Amino acid sequence: MQGNRAREAYRKWYEANKETHNRERRAKYAADPRLRERALEKQREYRRGSAKADGKHFRKVGKSQVEVFRIGTVAEMIGREKQVIRQWEAKEYIPPPTVKSTQRFYTARQVQLLGEFVKLMDEVRYDPKHRGEALAKKSQEIKQLWSTP
Repeated sequence: MQGNRAREAYRKWYEANKETHNRERRAKYAADPRLRERALEKQREYRRGSAKADGKHFRKVGKSQVEVFRIGTVAEMIGREKQVIRQWEAKEYIPPPTVKSTQRFYTARQVQLLGEFVKLMDEVRYDPKHRGEALAKKSQEIKQLWSTP
């Protein structure tokens, strides 16, 4: 919630100060070749980290490159809609993806955990008496294992 407010405040500030900010940034890059080179190298590194091979996506997680899956692909893999995954995240059944990106990318381990969660949801669908307890227990288990590659 606080992160959303900070992002919104930055967006408003940026809209009001976009031209001045970009002019100052360009002046800094022109005056300092090391700063410009560091920014370009950061951009190159990001592009290497998100390189696609045969339609696959890879991101740096920890110290290694791992294959990651977009939310749409994950939804197909587990047999649910993208919106359902987003709702689970909003209800805090699952944590947000750990891969830093503007899009939701999930590691193979996270997809496996989501698959286990789907199986549990199917099992307890018609058992309201034990549903909440089972979901809370599985949610805790997922949160503990979520960050491990």
